[in-house]
Amino acid sequence: MGSTGSPQILYTEYCMLGLSIIVVSYNTVDLTLGCLDSISTSLKKYPVQAEVIVVDNASTDQSVNRLKGYKLQVAGYRFIENKSNLGFGKANNIGLKKATGKYVLFLNSDTIVGNVNFKELISVMDADDKKGVLTVKVNLENGELDPASHRGFPTIWRSFTYFSKLEHLTRYTPILNRLFGGYHLAHLDHGVVHEIESPSGAFFLTRKSILDEVGGFDEKFFLFFEEMASTLINNPSGQ
Repeated sequence: MGSTGSPQILYTEYCMLGLSIIVVSYNTVDLTLGCLDSISTSLKKYPVQAEVIVVDNASTDQSVNRLKGYKLQVAGYRFIENKSNLGFGKANNIGLKKATGKYVLFLNSDTIVGNVNFKELISVMDADDKKGVLTVKVNLENGELDPASHRGFPTIWRSFTYFSKLEHLTRYTPILNRLFGGYHLAHLDHGVVHEIESPSGAFFLTRKSILDEVGGFDEKFFLFFEEMASTLINNPSGQ
């Protein structure tokens, strides 16, 4: 099977690609299978030449056996088995090294994307080469917006207003929510397309050319904030 540096790869052939989807798995076999099924559903409705790369971080459940044999009929499929838990950022970078799509989507294993039109998202990115990263409205199981998917850069002031609950108290009050709600950009309208400062790693679509230039995620972050570090590299001004 090889060492961590030479992980096992299972691969189905594909044509020239528009999209590589990378999913990191760690003891989430049922969630990951649900995610893969939803990717298949989306690609059947909105066909895109794509590949899916699953990187398993030495899971101790049935992930390896069940994901290794997964059949994805609508896209190429790779399964990479790490021999130890390398963390979220490094596992994504391992998948990135195998990715060949023009665009790369880092997708959490617990996400369901059956209604996401990847073809439309790629068209949005193609239309404006100044767009570096794209995300979607990420909803929790209860239908509410996942606040982690709609963040500003966590300055000292924004962190203070968030942890002191000032953001929560003023989130529906115009002007005040702009002053005190910057941690989650509470003043922005979720019903219209707009820019945010720090997209979540749950759904992080970007250009492979950008990733090749910056070197992917910062592997010093084992878990959490690695996508923020990547966003800062792409947007150092914080604007």
